[in-house]
This record gives sequence, structure tokens and C-alpha cells, in this order.
Amino acid sequence: MEFTNLLQSLKTQYQQKLPFVVFRLPDKHTHNAYLQKDDTLHKLTDFKSKGFVFSPFDANEDTLIFPITASVRLEAEAEKNVAAEKSIKTTQPIVFDEEEKKFHKELVKKAIAYMKEGTSEKIVLARVQEVKSKKSVFEIYQNLTERYPTAFVYCWYHPQVGLWMGATPETLIHTQRTSFKTMALAGTQVYSATNHYYWGDKEKEEQAIVTRSILNDLKQTENVTSVMTSTTYTHRAGNVVHLKTDIEGFYNGKAETLQNVVEKLHPTPAVCGLPKTVAKQFILKNEKKSRKFYAGYLGELNKEREISRNIKSVEQQAYRANRFSTDFYVNLRCMECFPSEQKYNLYVGGGITTASNPEAEWTETLSKAKTLASVM
Repeated sequence: MEFTNLLQSLKTQYQQKLPFVVFRLPDKHTHNAYLQKDDTLHKLTDFKSKGFVFSPFDANEDTLIFPITASVRLEAEAEKNVAAEKSIKTTQPIVFDEEEKKFHKELVKKAIAYMKEGTSEKIVLARVQEVKSKKSVFEIYQNLTERYPTAFVYCWYHPQVGLWMGATPETLIHTQRTSFKTMALAGTQVYSATNHYYWGDKEKEEQAIVTRSILNDLKQTENVTSVMTSTTYTHRAGNVVHLKTDIEGFYNGKAETLQNVVEKLHPTPAVCGLPKTVAKQFILKNEKKSRKFYAGYLGELNKEREISRNIKSVEQQAYRANRFSTDFYVNLRCMECFPSEQKYNLYVGGGITTASNPEAEWTETLSKAKTLASVM
């Protein structure tokens, strides 16, 4: 299917106020879409389901799904391929209220004081940055895919919920047969063409906390084995870079185990803090606005893979028993969209430790807001 035809199908779906999602996987050129046949709001009940999942930050709220049985799934190749991330030039001004700046810096101070009492090691704080744009939703989506070829880029819509877009660099989990992969991502700097970066104690501490927490969660999960990590390295995501550690392991391939792993991983310390329960309570109590789907997760659950005809008979039964793959991404660098008002709420945040500087943390949120605003 040609991308122009897919785009027209999406526009028709949107005009008819019917749910859809379109997305492009990292380092791929194919656009995938689910077009739900009616406006029913489907809620995920278990991980045996198949479809596209959209989950909020707060696990006490409903996780939504576009079931494959209630949707039309389409694929289309991109009109042009982008081999490398384009340079970022912000076209939209980042206008903020001084009271918003004051509130965020005071919130950082409050979190630091709270952590110094010995309650937690890290708390991730977020805020909402409003940006105006006259560009259409689908134009912004295309810009995201062109600017960020190494990110998971999506546009999600349900008339009863709203419209969201984003370009996230962080994988929550990827499964293939009985293996899985995840990552620890933390620390932020502005991208430099020289590729020379100095990571201070604050960033290194934040990355170590995230990695350690994920490993502990996985090792405590039943039916998960052989968990391994890569060395930590610098990873580019648009006009910023992060510290990244790849983590992988094996599980028994069952839906119940996968659900347990996801529940252990979400929310990750990179978007919540550590200990997660304490950090989450602080976030829900003190942040000015609800995160909604920001820092939640999204992606395809139990996508059926094509089975190769060349598989040896001794392997065939095991392969067929695990022929589904799941790809979930953490919903970072995202925005809630209000096209009729030409308004877009960008969700941005940063990890706070006792070594954090309130002014620097505010500046980091501006840098992340510019990353999204550059496509608008």
C-alpha cells in the first residue's frame, strides 16, 4: 500500500471520529496502522489479547487496546527514506509563564528535601509546556518520522479519549519467542556534532539507579532467567543524548509471565523514580497536572509473525508455540493534541536526585520541549 493512500484512510477515519493509530518502528521505513471499525472504547483485560495497547502512567487507570479483531491493520512504505536524523532547528518559540518556572523549581527543591530525609533515591518530575501550531496533525506526524528515524513515532486517536503523538527513544520491552529486551535510559545532554560528552556524577548516578532497579525487578520475577546487560553508552535521540544500557534475558513465553514482567517494569525508574511506590506517590500528590498517558507505554501486543518454511521439523512445534512478538515503548517526548484550538500540550520531565540543581532541571525541560516543538 502506498503511504499517500494510508494517509487518506487515516484522514477519513479522523473525520468520521473513529479510533486509529499510525506508527513507525525505530530504524524502519514502514508505517503501520490500526483503524478500529467503530468507536467502542476497549479496555485491556489480559495479555492474551492481540492488538495495539495504550497504557497510562498510573497503573490504577485503564489500559486501552485497539483489538486486531475489531480493527483493520494496514501497512505502507514511507515516501522517502531518511538515513540519519536531521539537524534540529526550532521553529516554534517556547513561551512559558514565570509562575510556571517558579512552581517547577520549587517542586524540584521540595523533592530534593524529601529525598534528603531518606525516603527515596530519585524522583522524576514532569510538567506540561503549551505550544501553538497551525500545522495539521498528519503533517506533524510526518515531520516526527523524518526528524527521528531511530525513535518509535506514533499518532493515536480515540474520540472518547483524545489525540496523542510522540517520538520516544525508550523501549519498555521487546519479545521474540522466549527472549526479551529492555533498556535503562537516563541523563540528558544537548546533542553535539563533535560527539564529545562529559557525564557528571549526577547523570552517572541516575543511570546506575535506573539500571540497578530494572535488574532487581527482573531477577525477582518468576520464570525469568539469564538476565544480562551491555556496557553503558551514549545514545542520541533527536537533539539530545542519553546514557543507555541494553538489558536482555529469557522467559517461559507465557502471556501471564509477560504481563508480570511488564507490571514489574512499568513505570520504570527513568519516568518515575526509586523506590517506585514512594516516588509515584510524591508525583501524584505534587505535580500540577495529571500525566495521563505521558510516561505510560504503548505498542503492539502479540503481533503474529510469519513462520519460515525452512524451519527444521524438530524446532517447528516450539517455534509455533511462540510465534507472537510484543513491542512496547515508554511514552516519552509526547504531546496531547487539540488541533481545533491549534494547541499542543508537550509533556517533559527530568530525573531529580539530591545532587540536582533546580535551575538546570528547568533548563532541561525547555531543551526537551524544543525537541518536540522543532517539528511544529
